Amino acid sequence: MSIKWLRLISGRLLVFNAHLSYIKELIPLDGFKRVPSQKTGVYRKKDYIKGLLYGNVICPFKELLLYPNIVRFNSNAMKKLFLIIFCIPLLAGAQNFHFSGRLGLAGYQGDLKKQSVSLSQTHIMGSIGVQYDLAEHIAARSYLTLTSIRGDDKKGTASMQQRNLNFRTKLFEWELTAQYNIFSLNDKWWTPYLFAGIGIYHFKPYTKDSADNKIFLKPLSTEGQEFIPGATSYKLTDICIPLGVGFSYALNEDMRLGLELGYRKVFTDYLDDVSTTYVDKTALLSARGQTAVDYAWRTDEINGAPYPAAKTTRGNPDHKDGYYYIALTYTVRYFFDKYKQIVGLPSGRKDKKVGCPATRN
Repeated sequence: MSIKWLRLISGRLLVFNAHLSYIKELIPLDGFKRVPSQKTGVYRKKDYIKGLLYGNVICPFKELLLYPNIVRFNSNAMKKLFLIIFCIPLLAGAQNFHFSGRLGLAGYQGDLKKQSVSLSQTHIMGSIGVQYDLAEHIAARSYLTLTSIRGDDKKGTASMQQRNLNFRTKLFEWELTAQYNIFSLNDKWWTPYLFAGIGIYHFKPYTKDSADNKIFLKPLSTEGQEFIPGATSYKLTDICIPLGVGFSYALNEDMRLGLELGYRKVFTDYLDDVSTTYVDKTALLSARGQTAVDYAWRTDEINGAPYPAAKTTRGNPDHKDGYYYIALTYTVRYFFDKYKQIVGLPSGRKDKKVGCPATRN
């Protein structure tokens, strides 16, 4: 008779159209159901190979090992069976692997912004990445991110508007973080989570002249970097500490949708090219030229005020800059469908389940 006997993932039963004859001591294989193992007439969990990610029951392999002479397959069924057996180690790792994306808004925190965190002066942010589930509650993740950040005194307080500085920069980032899920997706459809790790970012602050041409700020040494004693130049590529919280909802066993809030602690106060005090005008003119003087002091563009004395406050070095984002997240377990294609299973509609059906509420 034709029997559904081998369950792999997503609560699906593989159909081999295999004609099986089995000895009476065995529980009929077609009695297998996706229900808790404690219920009558269902195999105990110890009789199955368990998936590594959610404790999924995979197949009644015990009988295959102990009673090899009870099964007669046609040639196509045998090929699929051996392919599945040899792919199980690969699948065990692949089912923990996700592709991931983020899309949202990123903002800057620093001297040229009135409020530390707000949706004002934000810009579109996009990320692509991968995620690997190490355990039910812990995942390792990595993302590549591209966004822009900016700040403008014109949108700040009255004193900031008099200073009249502004900047913007594209920002590239790579992060490696660990994510801790408060709940297990083996038990629930959703979970809040925390994440932290390390990252590398690159930026290049600039402003624009009256003709809308970019003027890159680092080469101008607007605060005397590299020619005033004690004023060192800042790095355009440096490390950061990613921190944040999020919420993840399982659309089905393979796909998750979420919302994430992230912050980046950086170790510079020069994302905006503003940190300490004005440098002496004569020294700046001599070292970097008139363009540096023009973009170090821009109050004269408003009221014609003269360049300030050396050591006049320009920024606040006690509070480092930073950047943050709010984004929608989407993850998909890509290899599930690819595996189904390899073994000839349908891969369209997925069961709306997460984790092991026997343990999920």
